[in-house]
Amino acid sequence: MTFRRSNRTAARQALAKAVYHYVRGNPNEPKLRELYVKAGTFDPYYPRRVKGDVSNDRSYWSAVLQHVKRYGEFKETETQLRERYFRYWAGQMRGKFPDWDDFQIDLANFTLVYEKDLARWQQRLDRQFAARHRKGDYARVVRWIAAYAGHKAKVKQYYAKLDFPRMSNTQIATLMKIMYDRLKDPELGRNVLGKLRLKEMPDKEKTALERYFWRRDEQVVRRVCEGMTDADLGRMELLRYYRYRRNPKAGLPIAEKMTAVSRYAAEAQWLKAELLQIAGKYAKAIAAYQACNNPPENIWRIAECYAALGKLALGFLR
Repeated sequence: MTFRRSNRTAARQALAKAVYHYVRGNPNEPKLRELYVKAGTFDPYYPRRVKGDVSNDRSYWSAVLQHVKRYGEFKETETQLRERYFRYWAGQMRGKFPDWDDFQIDLANFTLVYEKDLARWQQRLDRQFAARHRKGDYARVVRWIAAYAGHKAKVKQYYAKLDFPRMSNTQIATLMKIMYDRLKDPELGRNVLGKLRLKEMPDKEKTALERYFWRRDEQVVRRVCEGMTDADLGRMELLRYYRYRRNPKAGLPIAEKMTAVSRYAAEAQWLKAELLQIAGKYAKAIAAYQACNNPPENIWRIAECYAALGKLALGFLR
């Protein structure tokens, strides 16, 4: 603990190596637990004093599982090492925290690696769900849908347990993100989007939602932007999105409208100039950049456009 504060860089490096050794190199939970106490947790920057036995401490086990999963990648040729690794950590976890869902899901996943018994894995997850489920706990149902990613029949089974009118927008949005990121099912994700009560969401939440989809689904971005209470904000967000996607065809008509909206005019003018440059309409882009009052940024962009036209040698900057 003292060393961690007196020589922070060396301490961080030493701690990282020690954690790796006891988690992956030579798995040893008792030694890892001892290190956790002596080092003041595994946090590389903010150690804190740890007292007593942490063998049943959830903060400790959260940190352990974080590293077990982090170091749980193996090459295709390392099947036996992978199975031995997860068998060890599943053995250390067994019998602990029966009421901790995430812990039990990880335990089931680790066990599946070496048992290779899909039916038993599903039985474990279903048993954990049934043992402590309370009607109306839709957040927990959503967690199980995520746990069953890649298993359509089980996803369908748990999806049927949802009652969307009784769910919060936050729960529905979380489910929708799971459909995209874990299940890789945009069609089902759009279906979940239809359950969101967008009119109840403030525009700040709608903005965060549609920006999440910038890399995922243009249809959703448009739908959410068009549902903004502040129509100008919705149009501006859509313009920002089309600039991000480098789509002048869709973005320029919006840019023309938004340059007439005073609170967005300056940004819209800049985005219009960028979209014109992206479209290869360099002469129009130059004129648009010249209307921007943000030197030297616009000057450099004007130079780029002249260079693209082969006219940089004209010395337009003099």
